[in-house]
Amino acid sequence: MPRSLPKPKVSTAVSNPFAEVFSSAALAHSIVAAVVHEAQKRSVRVCVAVVDSGGHLLAFLRMDGLPFHLISIAQDKAVTSASFGVPTSELAFGMARHSKAVVDFFRAREHLVLLGGGVPLRVGGQLIGAIGVSGSSEAEDEACALAAAKACLDEVIDSK
Repeated sequence: MPRSLPKPKVSTAVSNPFAEVFSSAALAHSIVAAVVHEAQKRSVRVCVAVVDSGGHLLAFLRMDGLPFHLISIAQDKAVTSASFGVPTSELAFGMARHSKAVVDFFRAREHLVLLGGGVPLRVGGQLIGAIGVSGSSEAEDEACALAAAKACLDEVIDSK
């Protein structure tokens, strides 16, 4: 009779404790509200998307009267920023040093946006997600995202 092997111990601990920051929708909705507040202060209208570090949508809002095409642009800015871990404006700026072929290759990628308005979210140095804002100028979109991140989190990556 073969000897039975001991059962492996299964850890219930989360390998990334910062991922639990978004275990509740409360923070994601607070970030959306902070973006809307900043947009209203600036007299602009925007769409805002908040995603987790895997690019999964957590919260979204389209302010009244905006074209529906801006929905996917805001989401894609958030996904792009979460994927690369940097503001999308930084990616756009960084593309300037590459050949036209490289730039065209990246622009052709689905859900990859090389426009300002995507900002990563970090807690304790750990990427937890990103904000994507679309509807105004790139500078205004990014300013709204940064203001919301600063209002809701202690640590923010600023592209400036």
